[in-house]
Amino acid sequence: MAKQLGRGTKIYWGDTTGATNFVAIPQVSSVGEIRKTSPRVAVTDLDSTAEEYLGGLPDPQTIAVQALWDPLNANHQQMDTDQRNATVRYFKVEVYRGTPLTLIRTGTFQGYVSEFASGPFENQNPVNMPMVIQLSGDITWT
Repeated sequence: MAKQLGRGTKIYWGDTTGATNFVAIPQVSSVGEIRKTSPRVAVTDLDSTAEEYLGGLPDPQTIAVQALWDPLNANHQQMDTDQRNATVRYFKVEVYRGTPLTLIRTGTFQGYVSEFASGPFENQNPVNMPMVIQLSGDITWT
């Protein structure tokens, strides 16, 4: 059984109207968990002998992304602008494995930057750019 490291993973932002023209978000040091949950829908009736449930519509969660912040980088500036404007756009995540690194999985989804920050500002540490992407709809893996 192969093990998976995150090395080589890339995240991109794309157009607002379609899954096209993707641009890498540079200096990313971490892409958080990509998850969704399915809420339970109660379907218990008077003939039930115990509570009964069906899975509801999947609820896409958020993806935390950490990058080393460059305030002069146009892509970092775009993520800040997108957060301020609540811009919904397409994103893409690429997962790699092996030596040399080989693309093994691609996920595309719509979402918006719900949180954007820069800091902390310290003498001996790089300034980070933590942001959170809220997925809107399901992710498509290929």
